[in-house]
Amino acid sequence: MALDCLLLTGDATVLRAVQTSLSVYEVNLEVRKDVPSALEIAHRRHFDGFVIDCDGVPGGLDVLTAIRHTSANRKHSVILAIVNGATGISTAFDSGAQFVLGKPLDKARLRPFLENAIPQMEREHRRYFRYPVHAVVQVQTTPDEAISTAMVNISEGGLAVSSGGILKADQIVSVKFEIPSIEPQTFTAKAQVAWSSDIRTGMRFLFIDQECRSVFAAWLEMLACQEQSRRFNPDSSR
Repeated sequence: MALDCLLLTGDATVLRAVQTSLSVYEVNLEVRKDVPSALEIAHRRHFDGFVIDCDGVPGGLDVLTAIRHTSANRKHSVILAIVNGATGISTAFDSGAQFVLGKPLDKARLRPFLENAIPQMEREHRRYFRYPVHAVVQVQTTPDEAISTAMVNISEGGLAVSSGGILKADQIVSVKFEIPSIEPQTFTAKAQVAWSSDIRTGMRFLFIDQECRSVFAAWLEMLACQEQSRRFNPDSSR
Protein backbone atom coordinates (compact mmCIF):
# COMPACT_ATOMS: atom_id res chain seq x y z
CA MET A 1 0.00 0.00 0.00
CA ALA A 2 1.87 3.05 -1.26
CA LEU A 3 1.17 6.25 0.70
CA ASP A 4 1.34 9.74 -0.80
CA CYS A 5 2.91 12.50 1.31
CA LEU A 6 3.72 16.15 0.74
CA LEU A 7 6.71 17.85 2.35
CA LEU A 8 6.92 21.64 2.46
CA THR A 9 10.35 22.91 3.49
CA GLY A 10 13.17 25.17 2.40
CA ASP A 11 15.55 23.60 4.91
CA ALA A 12 18.03 21.13 3.41
CA THR A 13 18.50 19.40 6.78
CA VAL A 14 14.76 18.78 7.15
CA LEU A 15 14.53 17.58 3.56
CA ARG A 16 17.36 15.10 4.06
CA ALA A 17 15.99 13.80 7.38
CA VAL A 18 12.46 13.29 6.04
CA GLN A 19 13.58 11.67 2.79
CA THR A 20 15.90 9.28 4.62
CA SER A 21 13.35 8.40 7.30
CA LEU A 22 10.54 7.76 4.83
CA SER A 23 12.74 5.64 2.57
CA VAL A 24 12.14 2.62 4.83
CA TYR A 25 8.39 2.92 4.24
CA GLU A 26 6.35 2.59 1.06
CA VAL A 27 5.81 6.32 0.59
CA ASN A 28 5.71 8.52 -2.49
CA LEU A 29 7.09 11.88 -1.35
CA GLU A 30 6.25 15.13 -3.14
CA VAL A 31 8.47 18.08 -2.16
CA ARG A 32 7.53 21.73 -2.39
CA LYS A 33 9.75 24.65 -1.36
CA ASP A 34 7.27 27.52 -1.64
CA VAL A 35 3.77 28.23 -0.37
CA PRO A 36 1.93 28.87 -3.69
CA SER A 37 2.91 25.53 -5.24
CA ALA A 38 2.17 23.68 -1.97
CA LEU A 39 -1.29 25.22 -1.75
CA GLU A 40 -2.01 24.53 -5.41
CA ILE A 41 -1.31 20.81 -5.16
CA ALA A 42 -3.01 20.46 -1.76
CA HIS A 43 -6.23 21.88 -3.20
CA ARG A 44 -6.39 19.51 -6.16
CA ARG A 45 -4.91 16.26 -4.83
CA HIS A 46 -5.41 14.09 -1.78
CA PHE A 47 -2.35 13.22 0.33
CA ASP A 48 -2.26 10.64 3.09
CA GLY A 49 0.20 12.77 5.04
CA PHE A 50 1.81 16.19 5.18
CA VAL A 51 5.08 17.34 6.73
CA ILE A 52 4.91 21.13 7.03
CA ASP A 53 7.99 23.13 8.02
CA CYS A 54 6.05 26.03 9.51
CA ASP A 55 9.05 28.26 10.11
CA GLY A 56 11.34 27.01 7.32
CA VAL A 57 9.28 28.57 4.54
CA PRO A 58 7.69 32.05 4.69
CA GLY A 59 3.97 31.44 5.12
CA GLY A 60 4.40 27.79 6.10
CA LEU A 61 1.88 28.12 8.91
CA ASP A 62 -0.68 29.40 6.40
CA VAL A 63 -0.34 26.14 4.47
CA LEU A 64 -0.88 24.12 7.66
CA THR A 65 -4.08 26.07 8.36
CA ALA A 66 -5.31 25.91 4.76
CA ILE A 67 -4.98 22.11 4.47
CA ARG A 68 -7.96 21.59 6.77
CA HIS A 69 -10.08 23.79 4.52
CA THR A 70 -9.36 21.94 1.26
CA SER A 71 -11.97 19.52 -0.04
CA ALA A 72 -9.27 16.95 -0.80
CA ASN A 73 -7.54 16.91 2.59
CA ARG A 74 -9.72 18.46 5.27
CA LYS A 75 -10.63 15.21 7.05
CA HIS A 76 -8.43 12.25 6.30
CA SER A 77 -4.86 13.50 6.04
CA VAL A 78 -2.29 13.13 8.81
CA ILE A 79 -0.18 16.25 9.43
CA LEU A 80 3.22 16.55 11.09
CA ALA A 81 4.21 20.16 11.76
CA ILE A 82 7.84 21.18 12.26
CA VAL A 83 8.36 24.34 14.32
CA ASN A 84 11.39 26.41 15.20
CA GLY A 85 10.30 29.11 17.65
CA ALA A 86 8.24 31.48 15.52
CA THR A 87 5.32 29.04 15.55
CA GLY A 88 4.33 27.73 18.95
CA ILE A 89 3.51 24.08 19.55
CA SER A 90 -0.04 24.91 20.68
CA THR A 91 -0.54 27.08 17.59
CA ALA A 92 0.51 24.19 15.33
CA PHE A 93 -1.95 21.85 17.04
CA ASP A 94 -4.72 24.45 16.87
CA SER A 95 -4.02 24.88 13.14
CA GLY A 96 -4.71 21.22 12.41
CA ALA A 97 -1.52 19.23 13.07
CA GLN A 98 -1.78 15.86 14.84
CA PHE A 99 1.97 15.72 15.47
CA VAL A 100 4.40 18.56 16.21
CA LEU A 101 8.18 18.34 16.33
CA GLY A 102 10.71 21.10 16.98
CA LYS A 103 14.07 21.67 15.34
CA PRO A 104 16.82 20.63 15.10
CA LEU A 105 15.43 17.65 13.20
CA ASP A 106 17.24 14.37 12.61
CA LYS A 107 16.33 10.75 11.92
CA ALA A 108 16.52 9.71 15.57
CA ARG A 109 13.96 12.34 16.64
CA LEU A 110 11.74 11.79 13.61
CA ARG A 111 11.54 7.99 13.92
CA PRO A 112 9.10 7.72 16.89
CA PHE A 113 6.77 10.25 15.28
CA LEU A 114 6.68 8.26 12.03
CA GLU A 115 6.14 5.00 13.90
CA ASN A 116 2.87 6.49 15.14
CA ALA A 117 1.96 8.53 12.07
CA ILE A 118 2.50 5.91 9.35
CA PRO A 119 -0.05 3.38 10.74
CA GLN A 120 -2.56 6.21 11.07
CA MET A 121 -1.91 7.22 7.45
CA GLU A 122 -2.41 3.61 6.37
CA ARG A 123 -5.75 3.39 8.20
CA GLU A 124 -6.96 6.62 6.62
CA HIS A 125 -5.66 5.53 3.22
CA ARG A 126 -7.79 2.40 3.38
CA ARG A 127 -10.83 4.49 4.28
CA TYR A 128 -10.22 7.17 1.65
CA PHE A 129 -8.64 5.44 -1.34
CA ARG A 130 -11.27 4.47 -3.88
CA TYR A 131 -10.66 1.50 -6.13
CA PRO A 132 -12.25 1.58 -9.60
CA VAL A 133 -14.88 -1.16 -9.76
CA HIS A 134 -17.64 -1.91 -12.24
CA ALA A 135 -20.62 -3.64 -10.64
CA VAL A 136 -24.38 -3.30 -10.41
CA VAL A 137 -25.63 -1.69 -7.19
CA GLN A 138 -29.17 -1.74 -5.85
CA VAL A 139 -29.98 1.43 -3.90
CA GLN A 140 -33.11 1.23 -1.74
CA THR A 141 -34.38 4.78 -1.26
CA THR A 142 -37.69 3.93 0.46
CA PRO A 143 -39.30 0.65 1.58
CA ASP A 144 -41.15 0.57 -1.74
CA GLU A 145 -38.64 2.15 -4.11
CA ALA A 146 -35.20 1.12 -5.35
CA ILE A 147 -32.93 2.07 -8.21
CA SER A 148 -30.35 -0.02 -10.04
CA THR A 149 -27.15 1.80 -10.93
CA ALA A 150 -23.50 1.21 -11.79
CA MET A 151 -20.71 1.38 -9.23
CA VAL A 152 -17.82 3.62 -10.22
CA ASN A 153 -15.45 3.08 -7.30
CA ILE A 154 -15.38 1.86 -3.71
CA SER A 155 -13.37 2.21 -0.51
CA GLU A 156 -13.59 0.98 3.04
CA GLY A 157 -15.64 4.05 3.90
CA GLY A 158 -18.01 4.40 0.95
CA LEU A 159 -18.65 4.18 -2.78
CA ALA A 160 -19.60 6.24 -5.82
CA VAL A 161 -22.25 5.34 -8.38
CA SER A 162 -23.07 6.72 -11.79
CA SER A 163 -26.58 7.95 -10.94
CA GLY A 164 -26.45 11.72 -10.69
CA GLY A 165 -29.24 14.04 -9.65
CA ILE A 166 -31.48 11.26 -8.32
CA LEU A 167 -30.24 11.03 -4.74
CA LYS A 168 -30.05 14.04 -2.45
CA ALA A 169 -27.27 15.06 -0.06
CA ASP A 170 -27.63 13.55 3.43
CA GLN A 171 -30.28 11.08 2.25
CA ILE A 172 -30.10 7.71 4.05
CA VAL A 173 -30.32 4.66 1.78
CA SER A 174 -29.64 0.93 1.76
CA VAL A 175 -27.12 -0.41 -0.76
CA LYS A 176 -26.67 -3.95 -2.01
CA PHE A 177 -24.31 -5.58 -4.50
CA GLU A 178 -22.53 -8.87 -5.09
CA ILE A 179 -18.92 -9.12 -3.90
CA PRO A 180 -17.12 -11.02 -6.67
CA SER A 181 -15.48 -14.25 -5.51
CA ILE A 182 -15.56 -17.99 -6.15
CA GLU A 183 -18.74 -18.01 -4.07
CA PRO A 184 -20.20 -14.49 -4.49
CA GLN A 185 -21.65 -12.96 -1.34
CA THR A 186 -24.17 -10.17 -1.11
CA PHE A 187 -22.91 -6.94 0.46
CA THR A 188 -25.55 -4.93 2.29
CA ALA A 189 -25.11 -1.66 4.17
CA LYS A 190 -26.77 1.53 5.28
CA ALA A 191 -25.24 4.60 3.64
CA GLN A 192 -25.62 8.36 3.58
CA VAL A 193 -25.35 10.46 0.43
CA ALA A 194 -22.25 12.63 0.90
CA TRP A 195 -22.41 14.50 -2.42
CA SER A 196 -24.21 14.40 -5.74
CA SER A 197 -23.39 15.86 -9.15
CA ASP A 198 -25.13 15.64 -12.51
CA ILE A 199 -23.40 12.36 -13.34
CA ARG A 200 -22.25 10.76 -10.06
CA THR A 201 -23.24 10.31 -6.44
CA GLY A 202 -20.92 9.57 -3.53
CA MET A 203 -22.06 7.73 -0.40
CA ARG A 204 -20.42 6.99 2.95
CA PHE A 205 -21.17 3.77 4.78
CA LEU A 206 -22.95 4.17 8.11
CA PHE A 207 -23.32 0.48 8.93
CA ILE A 208 -22.14 -2.67 7.14
CA ASP A 209 -23.99 -5.91 7.87
CA GLN A 210 -21.96 -8.20 10.10
CA GLU A 211 -22.36 -11.20 7.79
CA CYS A 212 -20.43 -9.61 4.93
CA ARG A 213 -17.75 -7.58 6.76
CA SER A 214 -14.96 -10.17 6.59
CA VAL A 215 -15.58 -10.94 2.91
CA PHE A 216 -15.72 -7.20 2.14
CA ALA A 217 -12.42 -6.62 3.96
CA ALA A 218 -10.77 -9.48 2.05
CA TRP A 219 -12.07 -8.10 -1.25
CA LEU A 220 -10.67 -4.64 -0.50
CA GLU A 221 -7.32 -6.21 0.36
CA MET A 222 -7.34 -7.96 -3.02
CA LEU A 223 -8.17 -4.66 -4.76
CA ALA A 224 -5.30 -3.00 -2.87
CA CYS A 225 -2.88 -5.68 -4.06
CA GLN A 226 -4.08 -5.25 -7.64
CA GLU A 227 -3.65 -1.48 -7.41
CA GLN A 228 -0.15 -1.87 -6.01
CA SER A 229 0.73 -4.27 -8.81
CA ARG A 230 -0.47 -1.74 -11.39
CA ARG A 231 1.64 1.01 -9.81
CA PHE A 232 4.84 -0.98 -9.89
CA ASN A 233 4.10 -2.95 -13.10
CA PRO A 234 2.04 -0.61 -15.30
CA ASP A 235 2.35 -2.96 -18.28
CA SER A 236 0.55 -5.72 -16.35
CA SER A 237 -2.81 -3.94 -16.68
CA ARG A 238 -2.65 -3.81 -20.46
